[in-house]
Amino acid sequence: MEEPEVQAKETEEKFKCDDCPIVILMRKHSELRSMFTGRVPGEFFQHTRAARKEMLLAMRSLIDAALEKLEQEPVPKKKRVSKIPVQ
Repeated sequence: MEEPEVQAKETEEKFKCDDCPIVILMRKHSELRSMFTGRVPGEFFQHTRAARKEMLLAMRSLIDAALEKLEQEPVPKKKRVSKIPVQ
């Protein structure tokens, strides 16, 4: 079994998300706020905050749907373990 750090690195390499609009929005929100405070109307930040919230709600709906599907699957029965005498 691989070390957790190796698994995390491999997963990160497989799923590059630097171009994902959701990830960009989440990472950049505070940076944008500090860069543009006083330069853009406050309404801008209200809209970006609302957009972040909507993205999180969208992700929640995907998670909820996946959980619902998982709950509908039949639970596998446990296999009975029996002792085998060894001579």
